[in-house]
Amino acid sequence: MVRLTSDRLSWQRRYVDYGVSVLAVFCAVVLQRALWPYIPPSPQLLFYPAVLVAARCGGFGPGALTVVLSCLAMAHWFLPPADSLMVQADDALDLAIFAAMGFTVALLMSRMRSAMAKARAAWKQADESRARLDAARQTREEMLAIVSHDLRSPLSSIMLSCALVQQSLRPNSDEALRASCDRIRRAARRMETLVRNLLDAATIEAGNFRIELSTTEVSSLLEGTVKLFEPLARQKSVRLEWELEKRGPITCDHERILQALENLVGNALKFVPRDGQVVVAARRTAGEVVFEVRDSGPGIAPDQLAHVFDRYWTGGGSAGSGLGLYIAKAIAEAHGGRIWVENHAGTTFAFAVPVDRPSSLPAPRPVGDRAAGAGPPSV
Repeated sequence: MVRLTSDRLSWQRRYVDYGVSVLAVFCAVVLQRALWPYIPPSPQLLFYPAVLVAARCGGFGPGALTVVLSCLAMAHWFLPPADSLMVQADDALDLAIFAAMGFTVALLMSRMRSAMAKARAAWKQADESRARLDAARQTREEMLAIVSHDLRSPLSSIMLSCALVQQSLRPNSDEALRASCDRIRRAARRMETLVRNLLDAATIEAGNFRIELSTTEVSSLLEGTVKLFEPLARQKSVRLEWELEKRGPITCDHERILQALENLVGNALKFVPRDGQVVVAARRTAGEVVFEVRDSGPGIAPDQLAHVFDRYWTGGGSAGSGLGLYIAKAIAEAHGGRIWVENHAGTTFAFAVPVDRPSSLPAPRPVGDRAAGAGPPSV
């Protein structure tokens, strides 16, 4: 039934298209007969537009019909002998040229209509695919937020339990147990950072990312980051060190800067080979502190440098959520700073943070798919 209805509508549409063809020729004849005393004796003058209109509305068939009807109309009303379909040799050549050009125009217009129809179909399909992709992304974000939120409670319990066990130990005794508790606590702290990254991604996209400023020592940030990753570095036989050119305080969000450094060091340890080296460093420049994480790994492909801070970038399909560098970029920008990456005998990730900041800062702009530069941008 549906197919019969569709076929009926198709035939009705064809009737309308051919009706437009006949109407276009009729209008051309009437208008040209009215203007014939005032225009040069060019019988094709208004029949070309008729062919264009019919071919544009109906395609090749109505356009071809318009060409045929136009030739008959010109032969009957506008070419000698009058009121006859007989034409002279010269006029016959003109009609043949008109017919050839008319059929060509009808064919081109038909192909254009077909191309436009395919383009509209492709655009509609792209819109549908984009809507499905957006829905899938939204579902993924919601799932990650739920899982991340549910994981924070057991991780907090693990960290609290380790702290209680350490407090119950007698001083200068049970050093092995104390060290084990410390490793468990640091591993749970790292897992909490990973969970926090998942929650922060949605916050950044919503434009609600905030920082809480306080004064802290740069050395405590570097030392805390290195201590956190020392077990993993030993497991991979990687030499993990920290360097500081000049000690001093900085106004920043201690936990957020620590989170950014942890993300960068975790990313470096993921790619650096065994017996490699990772250096966490900080140096002071004019009015800012530059934090660097240098590794002796293979570097990043040049065509990937512009995408390393994109959300869900995982460096060629490696394991991980692909949010660590994205979060680090948001943290640097929330402090009014910047972040970049360079390839120099390995990879160097660096971000700069102003030394002194006001007590509050606006939330950073969402950084969703904006790419960061491959080198340090000018200030």
